[in-house]
Amino acid sequence: MTHAFGIAATLSLILLTGPAFAQTADTASDRLKSSCAGDYFQFCNGMDPGGREVADCFRRNARQLSPACQAAIAESRPKAEPRSKVAKRPKRRR
Repeated sequence: MTHAFGIAATLSLILLTGPAFAQTADTASDRLKSSCAGDYFQFCNGMDPGGREVADCFRRNARQLSPACQAAIAESRPKAEPRSKVAKRPKRRR
Protein backbone atom coordinates (compact mmCIF):
# COMPACT_ATOMS: atom_id res chain seq x y z
CA MET A 1 0.00 0.00 0.00
CA THR A 2 2.89 2.38 0.77
CA HIS A 3 4.27 1.95 -2.75
CA ALA A 4 0.83 2.60 -4.26
CA PHE A 5 0.44 5.72 -2.13
CA GLY A 6 3.86 6.94 -3.17
CA ILE A 7 2.95 6.64 -6.81
CA ALA A 8 -0.42 8.28 -6.19
CA ALA A 9 1.06 11.18 -4.25
CA THR A 10 3.73 11.74 -6.85
CA LEU A 11 1.28 11.67 -9.75
CA SER A 12 -1.21 13.86 -7.94
CA LEU A 13 1.35 16.43 -7.00
CA ILE A 14 2.75 16.49 -10.53
CA LEU A 15 -0.69 17.64 -11.58
CA LEU A 16 -0.53 20.33 -8.92
CA THR A 17 2.97 21.52 -9.58
CA GLY A 18 3.40 21.31 -13.34
CA PRO A 19 6.58 20.95 -15.34
CA ALA A 20 8.96 22.41 -12.77
CA PHE A 21 8.37 19.32 -10.65
CA ALA A 22 11.11 17.59 -12.61
CA GLN A 23 13.72 19.92 -11.06
CA THR A 24 14.59 17.54 -8.23
CA ALA A 25 11.98 14.87 -8.72
CA ASP A 26 13.55 12.24 -6.50
CA THR A 27 14.09 14.53 -3.53
CA ALA A 28 10.75 16.31 -3.92
CA SER A 29 8.95 13.03 -4.46
CA ASP A 30 10.47 11.49 -1.34
CA ARG A 31 9.63 14.54 0.73
CA LEU A 32 6.05 14.64 -0.57
CA LYS A 33 5.58 10.95 0.18
CA SER A 34 6.88 11.23 3.72
CA SER A 35 5.20 14.55 4.48
CA CYS A 36 1.78 13.94 2.92
CA ALA A 37 1.05 10.26 3.63
CA GLY A 38 -1.05 11.00 6.71
CA ASP A 39 -2.94 13.75 4.91
CA TYR A 40 -3.75 11.39 2.05
CA PHE A 41 -5.19 8.82 4.43
CA GLN A 42 -7.07 11.45 6.45
CA PHE A 43 -8.64 13.41 3.60
CA CYS A 44 -8.42 11.33 0.43
CA ASN A 45 -8.54 7.70 1.58
CA GLY A 46 -10.45 5.44 -0.77
CA MET A 47 -9.72 7.55 -3.83
CA ASP A 48 -7.86 6.06 -6.77
CA PRO A 49 -4.22 6.71 -5.87
CA GLY A 50 -3.26 7.42 -9.48
CA GLY A 51 -6.29 9.50 -10.28
CA ARG A 52 -6.80 13.21 -10.63
CA GLU A 53 -9.30 13.10 -7.79
CA VAL A 54 -6.44 12.89 -5.27
CA ALA A 55 -4.93 16.13 -6.60
CA ASP A 56 -8.38 17.71 -6.42
CA CYS A 57 -8.78 16.38 -2.88
CA PHE A 58 -5.48 17.96 -1.81
CA ARG A 59 -6.57 21.24 -3.40
CA ARG A 60 -9.95 21.18 -1.63
CA ASN A 61 -8.32 20.43 1.71
CA ALA A 62 -5.24 22.63 1.27
CA ARG A 63 -5.90 24.68 4.42
CA GLN A 64 -6.35 21.56 6.52
CA LEU A 65 -3.23 19.74 5.33
CA SER A 66 -0.45 19.34 7.86
CA PRO A 67 2.18 22.09 7.89
CA ALA A 68 4.79 19.57 6.71
CA CYS A 69 2.66 18.56 3.73
CA GLN A 70 1.87 22.18 2.87
CA ALA A 71 5.59 22.99 2.97
CA ALA A 72 6.49 20.00 0.79
CA ILE A 73 3.88 21.01 -1.78
CA ALA A 74 5.04 24.63 -1.74
CA GLU A 75 8.68 23.59 -2.18
CA SER A 76 7.81 21.39 -5.15
CA ARG A 77 6.00 24.18 -7.01
CA PRO A 78 7.82 26.13 -9.67
CA LYS A 79 9.57 29.22 -8.42
CA ALA A 80 8.02 32.46 -9.66
CA GLU A 81 9.95 34.18 -12.39
CA PRO A 82 10.86 37.76 -11.59
CA ARG A 83 8.48 40.10 -13.28
CA SER A 84 10.09 41.99 -16.08
CA LYS A 85 9.71 45.67 -15.85
CA VAL A 86 7.18 46.79 -18.37
CA ALA A 87 8.01 50.10 -19.96
CA LYS A 88 5.38 52.66 -19.19
CA ARG A 89 3.68 54.22 -22.16
CA PRO A 90 3.87 57.96 -22.40
CA LYS A 91 0.59 59.68 -21.68
CA ARG A 92 -1.42 60.60 -24.73
CA ARG A 93 -2.00 64.24 -25.40
CA ARG A 94 -5.50 65.24 -26.28
